[in-house]
Amino acid sequence: MRLFRLPIAVLLAFGLMALPAQAQSQQNQSQHGTTVGLGLSLTQGFANSGTNSISGSPLSISVPVTFSSFRIEPEIGYVRSSQSSDLTDATQSSLLVGAGAFYLSQMEDVQFQIGARFGLRRTAMDYETEAVPAEWENSPDASSLPSDINTTTLNYTLGPALGGEYYVSDHLSIGVEARMLYTTQEQNDLSPPTVISLPPSGSSESSGSLINTEGAAYLRIHF
Repeated sequence: MRLFRLPIAVLLAFGLMALPAQAQSQQNQSQHGTTVGLGLSLTQGFANSGTNSISGSPLSISVPVTFSSFRIEPEIGYVRSSQSSDLTDATQSSLLVGAGAFYLSQMEDVQFQIGARFGLRRTAMDYETEAVPAEWENSPDASSLPSDINTTTLNYTLGPALGGEYYVSDHLSIGVEARMLYTTQEQNDLSPPTVISLPPSGSSESSGSLINTEGAAYLRIHF
């Protein structure tokens, strides 16, 4: 899967500025008073950790609440995938709950935002298999290998975010955003049988952290 190219999104956003659009007054009207909106974002992270993408759900829904020069934007995203074969079935789901807080600044036809985003993402994987590793085929312990494995991962993210937004009309805007996030990870894990070298003895816990960048494209409707 190709990484999301933030520069391309920026070029598309600025390209739209060259199209016939509403007057500058429309941009200013969007900044005065309080508006509540509905947004759809496409996010791609430039780093991942194993099977769990740090960027979270690629699609999320947000509710931007915009004041004169300030915006808060809670968001939620969910993704679920499954894979099956003759001997194994694997299902993974990820739920993202987060929010952003931004200061807004108008410059000609573009509204810039600078602030921070934070979030919590819970990823769960269910792995079922009837396969037995070759080295365990003749072992009396083969029957003790787990056939149903559950893994739960919690990611906490926090970091600065910078974006730009263009109002196509008073009620519709498109935008792009770049982020640098610090992520901590807590995982309750039991390795799948295909990589087991010793008989399993229950679950294990692990933790880690990383810093990664993300790019996002937004479509927002403002009421």
